[in-house]
Amino acid sequence: MNFEQDGSSGCWKVPAAAHVLTSEAVESLVITIGIIQECFQEVRVLIDSGVCEVRIPSQFGKIFLWWVENPDGIRIRRVWLPGMASKRDSVRTPSGIPEPVDALITLIRRKLAGEEVLFNLSLLDWTICSDFQQRVLRAEHAIPHGCISTYGRIAAHIGSPRGGRAVGAMLAANPFPLLIPCHRAVRSTGELGGFQGGIPMKRALLEMEGVAFLSNGRVSLETIYY
Repeated sequence: MNFEQDGSSGCWKVPAAAHVLTSEAVESLVITIGIIQECFQEVRVLIDSGVCEVRIPSQFGKIFLWWVENPDGIRIRRVWLPGMASKRDSVRTPSGIPEPVDALITLIRRKLAGEEVLFNLSLLDWTICSDFQQRVLRAEHAIPHGCISTYGRIAAHIGSPRGGRAVGAMLAANPFPLLIPCHRAVRSTGELGGFQGGIPMKRALLEMEGVAFLSNGRVSLETIYY
């Protein structure tokens, strides 16, 4: 069945003469709806070289969560936000998602719905971070919901008063965005700075947490931390 474009609204509509759908059109529509539902509900689990991946649909796009199973239990290896590269040469599907990972997925969804969530740092695979990056990330994790800090203030807090740029670099390479809320770090001017998921996502996350923005697009520093 062909569709016509409305000249005034630009929307596509069924021609006036085509009030009855054929059986082929109905079947095609059902298949299309099924594909859309799968896209929103998809949580695929993949594994390669001991690293498992779950894909979590969100309003920002797909988020990829990687984990490994060490002798001391499940550890989160990486969180990939929409737009970040997450590729494998070969993958296979494991039998299921471990309970700690499943519980974490629930918390991530709650976080993306605007709820206040504090993630458990013991689940993270800290072996992939340097000592300095660990200090930065732990300080960032301590910034409360609804507050922001600056790269310079975080640097001073961890004992590196001139390390603002180094702090920014460590947050730009944060392996655990969302779990470590690096979106809560901004420039001293209130400008947002960078974010792995993009500036629109950073602003949206802050707005969901109740952080105020000025008319010039900068963050209000009324709720600054450290």
